[in-house]
Amino acid sequence: MINEKLTAGLIRLLKNHAPAEKYLADLPNNFVHLYKKNEVIINMHDSVDSIYILVQGHATVFGELDHCNGIISHIEPLEILGLLELLCSIEKYTAFVIAHTNCQVVKIPVSMFNEMIKSNSELCYQVLLILGKMTAINMQEAATKRLLPLPEDLIGYYFYLQSSSKRPYICTYTREQLSEILNINLRTLYRHLYSLKTKNFISITRGKITITDENFKLLNKQYADIVI
Repeated sequence: MINEKLTAGLIRLLKNHAPAEKYLADLPNNFVHLYKKNEVIINMHDSVDSIYILVQGHATVFGELDHCNGIISHIEPLEILGLLELLCSIEKYTAFVIAHTNCQVVKIPVSMFNEMIKSNSELCYQVLLILGKMTAINMQEAATKRLLPLPEDLIGYYFYLQSSSKRPYICTYTREQLSEILNINLRTLYRHLYSLKTKNFISITRGKITITDENFKLLNKQYADIVI
């Protein structure tokens, strides 16, 4: 049975692309779930019985439960989890999803979600827009990993882009924040930062990663021909 209040609330939420409380308040309470930090939202290999729409917080997708090496991607609102499995008729979830912060998620049974998008063209259109954005992000990540398969090149290319417009460039992120941004575990990040420093691709001044004109010349020579 189609829940009209849920349908209307989802349309407003997806159209505005903002997980504001005023939009969440439009949704029936029994469909909105809170997952605390480090709580599992989706178990890989469980049957695909629900669609999850991440509306607040950040989560991490794992191919295996190894928090150092199993990370596939980091996700943020608005992301529809389980949608690709549903559209491709895959019976089991293909990854683990774990809350990186406290997360609010709209959880909808697959059968109900199917009926909702079949019966409401506006909701279907909004879901397609989200799917398009998800696909574009996945293609971008795939291209990056193909062109920059080594962590050191991914880090070097990141600093090349950041320092292209202004130098000296001083990175304001902590090492922990960089490891999350680049999807590289912290130990690996430290190792490759040291390697980049020894090659004079980066400088480290008072603990801050800095790109000088001299550093940039080497980065430019290494990465200027790469377009992602």
